Formats: sequence, C-alpha cells, structure tokens
Amino acid sequence: MVHFQKCHHYAAVPAVIAAYMKGKPLHYDWDDWEEKIWYESCGRGLHSRFIGFSFKVLERTLPLLADSVSCASGYLKDLAERFGVCRERLSETPVGADMEKFNSSVSAEPARKKHGLLNREEIVLYIGQLHGAQYVDLFIQAASIILRKRPDVRFFIVGEGFMEWKLRQMVNELRLGHRVIFTGSVSHSEIPFYIAAATVCVAPFRDTLVTRCKSPLKIVEYMASGKAIVASDVGEVRKMLGGAGILTPPGDFGALADGILLVLGNEALRADLENASRKRVESTYNWANTAQCLLNGYEKILKQNKSRNF
Repeated sequence: MVHFQKCHHYAAVPAVIAAYMKGKPLHYDWDDWEEKIWYESCGRGLHSRFIGFSFKVLERTLPLLADSVSCASGYLKDLAERFGVCRERLSETPVGADMEKFNSSVSAEPARKKHGLLNREEIVLYIGQLHGAQYVDLFIQAASIILRKRPDVRFFIVGEGFMEWKLRQMVNELRLGHRVIFTGSVSHSEIPFYIAAATVCVAPFRDTLVTRCKSPLKIVEYMASGKAIVASDVGEVRKMLGGAGILTPPGDFGALADGILLVLGNEALRADLENASRKRVESTYNWANTAQCLLNGYEKILKQNKSRNF
C-alpha cells in the first residue's frame, strides 16, 4: 500500500507514480481543503491564483486516482463524492490525540515559570498557526471584552505565522498590553505544559469553506489534557466535542467571550467539562482509533483488489 497525505505536488505526485509503477494500491489521506486554505491565507493575486489553480487540479484529480480515500471530516467526504469518487472507496478517519503525552497529570509549572506567572493567575489559551485561516482576531476581541470584567486573567497565544505582526498591532490598539502574551513558536514537546497551565482552552472560527472541512487537532489535544473548551460551532467541532465543551456561533467574538466567562466563573461546570473532555478522547479521538480506521480502509481495498485478481 502507498499512503500519502496532502495534495502538495512534491508529496502526492511521487506517491502516485510509485504506486502505479509498483502495482500497489494507493491511499489518499485527505485532511483539509488546501485550495481554499491557500486563497484565504494568501489572497487572489496573479501568482496566488496560479498556485491556487494547481491545488484545484490536484484536489480534484488525486481522489479519483486513489484506490481509497480517508477523509478527516464529513464535509470532505461529501466533497469527494461531488468530485466523482465512489462512496465505497471513501471512509471517515477522525484526527486523534496522543493520550500519553497529553493528559491531566502534566505539570503546569514549566509554562508558568517560563512566563513568570503566579499559580493563582488564570490563563485562557489559544494554540495554532497565526495565518489568515485561523481567526485569532476573534480570540483577541473576546479577550478585550473579558478583561473589562476579569482584569486578572491572562491570555496566551501559542504559535507563529505571518499574521503575528497584525495581531500584535490589534492587541496594542485595544490596549490589552501585557494581559495578552504571544509565545512565538513552541516545540510540540512543550505544548502539553501550556495546555496544563490553562483554565480555559479556546478554538475560535468563522463559518467558511475552510472551517467546514476542518477537524482541528488543537481540540483533541485540549480534550486529552482534560480541559474545559470553548469553541465555535462549525464543521466537525460539534461532533468532536460531543457535549464536552461550550459551543458558540462562528465568527461571534461576543458570544465567545460570554462562553469563556461562563467557564471561568463556574467551577462546577468547568469540572464537568474537564471530565467529559478526557473521556471523549479515550472513547473516540485517539491515535489508536485513527490507526484502526486507516487499517479498515486498507483491508477493504486489498480485499477488492484480490477479488479482481481472481
């Protein structure tokens, strides 16, 4: 079996050629609508449209060339069908979390110590890339509302990207000062410490074609760490949380702020959400389950190939 992820030509084209030359089944692991992500991040200038067109061609061709396609979301699965892929060749493979690396026993001290925070200071956390398809501006606008009522709270933005300068400018314009902390790039090995230090973990989104396709990894890592989550209700998010979090309308930073304030001010609710989060990952959103879904897809296509040979 030849397995490849993403439609980028430098990975996808060699995988397709190798599969056809060696006579091996080809599996496409599709986790995002890259064409739409590109345009949302980089605009529609002449050069951008050329690259976007290449994504469009690849994302419409690769699912048809593959023997099987696993999709990270129901929207992507429906999209593959619209592109002409037979339903029998499609499967849903949810994203998963490393349950050993991310868990409620991880110490918060390394992250707090690194940024000079006292144990009593509550942290609201965002983790992710800082580019045009991540909507961190919603997090900052929500922080501005919350700090009027809870000036003791700190807001952490963990990640880097070409939009960071603009987001920093927004923080300055809103006069949020030292209450919003940009950590910059953080190694994945340190991410569990930052999540452990948080009281509330946030996943803000707008309702776009990009977010309808997403299965955000940050959400399952928040859940695996046993954290209370406030997230925008779009795409796979409701299904992923399964009641183990607070959902708010996409693009509504006021509602996002209300959800965060609700969790900050209600210890009993927060404890219930924390308990439900970890259980959700243990039952469904873990890498063992993801691997089994992939294996099921492999076995299905291998059986079909054997029947054709006979």
